[in-house]
Formats: sequence, C-alpha cells, structure tokens
Amino acid sequence: MISIRTATTLIVIVSLANLLWMKITGEKRTVPNNASDDQLLTPVLETSHSFIQPVSNLEYLGASNHVTLGRSKGFHLDEHGQNATVGLVTAFSSNHLIESINLFKNLVDKNFTGPIVVYLMRRNDEESSPTDQEMDIVHKLLQVDALNMIVYEHVEPEEYLTYCFKTRVVQRFLSLYQEKLSSFVWADTSGKIRNGNNLEENANRLLQQQVHLSATLRGAVLLKNTHPLTFQYLGVDRFKYNRTDEYSASHFWVNLEERLGLDQVIKPWIDCGVNHCTECMAPPGSKKWPEKHELKPEDYPYEKHRQDQSVLSIFIADFVANSSKSHFKRGFGMECSRNKGDSKQLEYQLEYLDTMLQAQSESEATKIEN
Repeated sequence: MISIRTATTLIVIVSLANLLWMKITGEKRTVPNNASDDQLLTPVLETSHSFIQPVSNLEYLGASNHVTLGRSKGFHLDEHGQNATVGLVTAFSSNHLIESINLFKNLVDKNFTGPIVVYLMRRNDEESSPTDQEMDIVHKLLQVDALNMIVYEHVEPEEYLTYCFKTRVVQRFLSLYQEKLSSFVWADTSGKIRNGNNLEENANRLLQQQVHLSATLRGAVLLKNTHPLTFQYLGVDRFKYNRTDEYSASHFWVNLEERLGLDQVIKPWIDCGVNHCTECMAPPGSKKWPEKHELKPEDYPYEKHRQDQSVLSIFIADFVANSSKSHFKRGFGMECSRNKGDSKQLEYQLEYLDTMLQAQSESEATKIEN
C-alpha cells in the first residue's frame, strides 16, 4: 500500500515532469496587449482528434419554447421572410444592461442593417416575467428604426445560465434561422464593430472567399485556461495545447452555406454545452477564478477555466490544424469592449435612447410635412 508521503512525492514528480516537458517544447509567448490578430500565430497541432466529427442529429431545444417579447417593424426574417447575408445573435440580462445598450448603439453607429436576434436571459426561479426596467429597454430598442430586431425570452436553470448559456442560446437561434441566413455572428453584449469596418461588407467578403469560420485570438494559452477534466472528457492530450492560443467566444462569425465550421466546431461545441454541460463544459471543480488552494499540483499549469470559451477554442484549434488554410480567418471586424458601468451610466444610456427616439420622431414628422 502506497503511503501518503509516497503518493505526494509521485504527484510532485509528475508535476515537475510536466513542467520540464513544457520547457523543452516551448512555453507561452509574450504577446503585446495591442497585438493584432495577424501578429498572433497558433501552431498547427500534430494530429486530428476523433471528437471532431460532424454532429448532424442535435436535438434542438425547440422553436415551440420560444416566447417572443417583441419585434421591430423592420424585422422580416420569420417563416415567410427573406434570406439575409448575415444576422447577429446576442443575449443580455439585468447584469449587463449598460453593455447591451452600448452594443445596440454601436450597431446603429456602424450602420448594421441585418437581422438582430436577442435573447433576454432569466433564471427559472425568478419572477414569471421580465422586470419593468428590462421591458422598458426592450420596448425602446424595438422602436429604433435602424435596428431590425426580434427579442425572445430565454428561461433556464441557474447552472445553465452561468456556465453553458451561450451554447443553448446559439442552438435555439439555429433551430429557427439556420436556413434563413447565409452566415451569422455571435456577439456578447461587450462586442462592438471596430472603426472602419462594416460587418455586412466583411461577411460578404468572407462568403465570397469561402471562409467557413472566423474568430479572434486572445493571446492567452489554452492549456492554462482549460480544466483538465474538459480535455479528459473530450479524450485529448491537454499538453498538445501548451503553445496554442485561446480564441475569444465573445464574438465569432459562422458560414451557414459552407458548413464545415458549423459541423466541426459549432455543433460539437453546442453538444458539449447543451447535452453535457456539467461533464464537458463545466466539469466538477472548474472555476473561472479558483483560489490557489483549489489548484492541484498534478493539474499544472492549469490556472482557471473559461467554460464555453475553453471548449470553443479546442474545437477551433483542431479545425485550423486539420482543414484547408482558406477555411478559417482570424478576425472579422469586431472586438470586445467591456463596460459594465454603474447606475448613473445606465441612466445616461436610457436618456440616450429617449433622445434617439425623439430625433427619429421629429425626422418622421418633418418627412410627413414635406
């Protein structure tokens, strides 16, 4: 029988061996904070993994569960609507109201005219309907002529809203709109279109180039930001990713006509979060900000777990390594700009919406007079 001292010694030896292995094969590169996507290189992985298989029989949560809170008069992408080049899907909750308004303001400022599908998040143990403040914001946004949007309610248990909500929202979105769009963008409420970029023009260019998937590198090492049990569940050697950069799950673009990116990245990612949330995407012991005493020596160099972003990065890294170079492009004109703000800033944002609607009303009145 192995003593506690012997077991501890073995754990330390394994950890030191892992550290030596990383020293030999190369550690994290130093990346400047202002590095562009083209400056960040993801090394090609050596092998293709069996988990990258087309997932064609995903069971969707179902369109029947969609509760529509409202739609703008310009939104026509329904059962009888027209196909669009690119749609944008996002989700927000009471915790991210300021960021949400910033996103929609940015879409107006950058002249995005595509369909926008919004999911208002709510735990299933909350009140039976959204708050008055949330509905007030939704009502105002739906009146903005420049936003062609529809808003659904998305009710989930807390564990899914915390760890796996993004995969579940994207799945519900695809169940309704996959056949009605040429491509789509997922954007967190913190997302914004970069200056000098037009999202629809960029999407058209990517479609013409037959790019299947586009995402942005973060410059963080995937191995450090992914719990070992996630790698174990997916059946891959985590140390193959010791020089692989993480991709941002805050915004990504997917081609719905050329579907390799959809089948080999997005659908397996959805399957991980929807069907195996607490085993694959958020395994036991995984935390975004674990305490030092919660980190096991044998898990080195793991530091924190990024849930949906960690899993998405694994699938993208393998897709990049094992498909044509032209099928993936880094960056498509969006970036992350977090700004949770405070109650005063929220008040300012609501005043901004009122001002926008007032100007819109006055413009319409002038047109009628003329």
